[in-house]
Amino acid sequence: GKSITDWEGVHPRLRTQAENLKSLVERGIDPVEAIAKRTRQLGMQFWLSMRMNEQHEDDLDRFGAKITQCKRENPKLLIGPDFHRGILAKAEKYGYSYTWNYAEPKTRQHLLAVLVEILTRYDADGLELDFCRGPFYFKKGEETEGMALMTDFVRQVHVNVVQTAKEKGRPMVFAVRVPPSFERCRRLGLDVSAWIKDGLVDLVTPMDPGYLDMQPALAEFVEAARGTDVIVAGGLEPNTWGYGKKIAQMFAGASALRQQGARTLYLFNLDCHRQMRRTNSYTTDEIRFLKTAADAEQVAREDKHYFVTREMYNRTPEQGGEQLPAVIPPGKTREFELVVGDDLDGAREGDQFKSVRLTIAFDRSDLTPDTVRVALGGKPLDAEHRQIHGKTWTFDHPPAQQGSNTLTIHNGEQASAADSPL
Repeated sequence: GKSITDWEGVHPRLRTQAENLKSLVERGIDPVEAIAKRTRQLGMQFWLSMRMNEQHEDDLDRFGAKITQCKRENPKLLIGPDFHRGILAKAEKYGYSYTWNYAEPKTRQHLLAVLVEILTRYDADGLELDFCRGPFYFKKGEETEGMALMTDFVRQVHVNVVQTAKEKGRPMVFAVRVPPSFERCRRLGLDVSAWIKDGLVDLVTPMDPGYLDMQPALAEFVEAARGTDVIVAGGLEPNTWGYGKKIAQMFAGASALRQQGARTLYLFNLDCHRQMRRTNSYTTDEIRFLKTAADAEQVAREDKHYFVTREMYNRTPEQGGEQLPAVIPPGKTREFELVVGDDLDGAREGDQFKSVRLTIAFDRSDLTPDTVRVALGGKPLDAEHRQIHGKTWTFDHPPAQQGSNTLTIHNGEQASAADSPL
């Protein structure tokens, strides 16, 4: 808080954070060392993680106080007005982003120095670079040119991790958290496939930056890591976009990610925004998930809610978004991938589960089975198992199976100026 002159204009929560931190420092207590000590008392490993960019600072009304003096004095090192439109809403409000521009050599030198300092200062078992918060590293249009620069930066961090582990006489894990496909990574200037191929990282977690995604392109990461020592983790975030929040979704995510080849699970934001009040205790369901998520047999017995990921920015696939929301014009067909982790055939034979239901939510309530046709895995879903309640269609006992399931929806309406898409 040294750069803050008007504390009255600072969000109350940030004022409390600053007061707490100041109190710790004045008493000679390093909060990172305190966490490390407590972690080891509990028999756990202690890892350090650094967000490689921080878009929260663009929200000047709430988090502007967190903008460091270094950033204020060196605007050339920032993305500034050349940010990605349509995603950074707060940056658009003010016309400026305070995220780092990694194309600038001094930016990379500064952040490498920070990482080297924490590696040597703290006795950690691992270091993670979080490239998901927030996922912008170059000015718009400079991502391809910056890809080699970022790979060189990761290589330098890797060298320092290896050197630190050698000096301490024990292994240290070097991990990265990245967007959920190589294509999305490349769009940001991150050549993650090269990081895996060149052995620059030990663990990679591909996941959506903000919400639970059950269909990351995990297979391509698993394939790239084949024959290497790199571990691919499946990332779980408790928040969903458009589906509410249920513990059955977390169990479904754990099952689906393992089915796609994840060798371990990674939990993000499990504390943050989990209930209306941040001080609420964990629920019985949440504690059960934490205790059993690593047990494949226990997970198999849990109720699950699988879903097709809906993008938080509400962009359609044509706009660069996820599978949902989707627009289906008259006469057109759309396919959606739904990944199921459970061995449904085996469960059916063993009489181990109660039911399976498919639910589809449309934006219109005037649709009829005469014009809209639905199929799962190439098998039409007929009237025998269909129920229609306004905009919601449900199908009991659909032919879902373990692994990838292709859901097909056809809009058989005749094209006309009056028609609305699905």
